[in-house]
Amino acid sequence: IGVDRLNAVASEHAGTPTARQARLLAAQELFTGGKYPEARAAFAALAEGPADEIQAIAMLGEAASLDAQGDVEAALKAYQAVVGLTGQAF
Repeated sequence: IGVDRLNAVASEHAGTPTARQARLLAAQELFTGGKYPEARAAFAALAEGPADEIQAIAMLGEAASLDAQGDVEAALKAYQAVVGLTGQAF
């Protein structure tokens, strides 16, 4: 579909679960395309959202983006934050 179209869907459906899903897919497209700084920013924005499955996936995506950029220390901290979610009900 492409990042631009996914972001357009998110804008068209702002405030809905569809918007968050579209933004997550856009972040994943950026990551898959090797655009790690942009992917990290997109994942980080989603990670600031409500405590749900998308937040957890976004936190993993942010950690993976940092890792892919070679920032191992920041990636480790980000992965540890995900581990800290253990036991939360989504």
